[in-house]
Amino acid sequence: MRDHLCIEEKCREGIEYHKEFIAENREDIRNLEEDIKNGIQRKSKDNKSRIEASYLRTFKYELEDIRAKYSLGEDISAIEEDFHNAIYDLEHTGTREVGYLSMLWTISLGILLETDKKNIERLSKVVEEKEINDSVIDFLLYASNIGHTKINNDYYKENPYSKTREIIELAQTDKKKASKRLQTYMEKEWFKGHYDYE
Repeated sequence: MRDHLCIEEKCREGIEYHKEFIAENREDIRNLEEDIKNGIQRKSKDNKSRIEASYLRTFKYELEDIRAKYSLGEDISAIEEDFHNAIYDLEHTGTREVGYLSMLWTISLGILLETDKKNIERLSKVVEEKEINDSVIDFLLYASNIGHTKINNDYYKENPYSKTREIIELAQTDKKKASKRLQTYMEKEWFKGHYDYE
């Protein structure tokens, strides 16, 4: 196990629970796409919106599963397929709100899993399409060497993320100080800044 705070049984139950919902969502998407081809509208909400909502739900389940599998210590190659599926679903959410933390988690997991640069480029495109303006996300994309040059000075959530700028700047000149500042940030500031979050 990579995360000794996670409860193995709960993680495994969650993964199994999500399998059923992911399969149902995929079936709903196929049926709705078929309805679009045949000009059928079964509900008052348009089929395209319903498809995007199904993709978003599936993305959220997959993201939870990736985090659980990583925490359980599963082999990275086994998680990679889930990651590809999550990106695909994310790309098909249209204009729907994905959530800042979900986007941050996805990019961070891509880096942690050492995914192919093409996947990070795909995530960068989603950030651009959804007009997410955030310094932390921009820095992660920039540091991934995919040619992302936009570094925004805005933070989606000032507390605790604005404090990362100091760490990033310190890392340019003094890695030891940056490491110490990062440790303080993680231990004393990061968690406190998430009490009221999503």
